[in-house]
Amino acid sequence: MSLDARLKRKKKNKKPNIFYVIFCEWKSEKIYFEYLKSKSDKNIKCLELKHKDFEWIAEEIDKSVYNNWLSSDDFIYCVVDKDNHSLDECKSGCKKIEEHAKVILSNKSFEIRILMHFSPFEKPVLKVDDYKAFINSSNNRKYFKSKNINWEVWKPYSAKIWEVLSDKINDAINNAKSVSKRQLKENNSKFECGAYTDIWKVVEKLMNDS
Repeated sequence: MSLDARLKRKKKNKKPNIFYVIFCEWKSEKIYFEYLKSKSDKNIKCLELKHKDFEWIAEEIDKSVYNNWLSSDDFIYCVVDKDNHSLDECKSGCKKIEEHAKVILSNKSFEIRILMHFSPFEKPVLKVDDYKAFINSSNNRKYFKSKNINWEVWKPYSAKIWEVLSDKINDAINNAKSVSKRQLKENNSKFECGAYTDIWKVVEKLMNDS
């Protein structure tokens, strides 16, 4: 089923509810936000784009907004990773996405979101795969083992891993906040930060807003 088909609904004269629409690059992000959806009282729609090209993502969101029920009252987010995109690719692609959706960026990868549950992670990471070593550190491994879970088994992160980390959600929000604040002081933009994620902005809104 196409993205547009999944979003469509019958038009009504009055829209009674505000929706939180989250476009996700890939499966890991969608699983995470679907888990948050189960814990939130908000009207949330999580949509997996299955694509990492920023310009393609921007065009897909543009078509969806143009063709269906999304309105200016809705909160529309697009969750992306910098991954191995160049600085120019990331900036230009996100600028196009921002025409219809708020870009939520992790630099370099969504894995940094997991690390923020344990500490305000700021170590420079050159390769996305290097996050695995940090996640699988001895202390974190002990924590996961105490919860009867091996994080590598659950890649791309089933809801179970987020259930295990549920008591650390506020830690993850606060850690990511403090890191992003420091990183943005030292860099020209979030695209240039060495370790950064603003996923906390969405999580805080979904979990705490009235």
